Amino acid sequence: MSNLFENRIVRPVRIVTDNLTFDGLLNISLGARTLDELNLTSRPFLVLSNPVLQSGTWDMDEGSVVINKSFITFVLEIPDLGAALAKVAEEPEMRRFARAALRLRTRDHAIEGYVHSGPGSSSLVRLNQATHPFIALQSATVKGPGGEFGTPFLAVNRAHIVSAQEMFNVSAVPEEVAAASGDASS
Repeated sequence: MSNLFENRIVRPVRIVTDNLTFDGLLNISLGARTLDELNLTSRPFLVLSNPVLQSGTWDMDEGSVVINKSFITFVLEIPDLGAALAKVAEEPEMRRFARAALRLRTRDHAIEGYVHSGPGSSSLVRLNQATHPFIALQSATVKGPGGEFGTPFLAVNRAHIVSAQEMFNVSAVPEEVAAASGDASS
């Protein structure tokens, strides 16, 4: 759940690295998204307020912590700090947007989720768009150390993706054209 403070949004997130997992509050500019903050290359470190170490070992003192973005495996938005995550069975709205289901592998995690894709484009080609270090997945499931969970939003660091496979791709154009023409048989 996001909170608004002085033209900024404070969003609870969980950050997973190879050895440490943190929950904390991410301070984002008003109108921006978590993905925008992660892909902002002018700031190589992510600042977390009220950090809580969820896994791994590190003697932390009180106060904010900064995390080098290049070591982040993935980030997910969570309902609150310390939230227990479970597997989610909901499917995304497939008709409105062109989406592709991807299966990704990082060193320690198997990830499946949906990525937006433009008409006629390949989701796997999007992985090569190095201008943004993180790629967003919706309705993602993650299996790895600590169990399996689902999340509506997951940002994966492209540098930590070992392999990827497109499971299927849904083009929004035919459904939208049929809906606009009133053709209910499609």
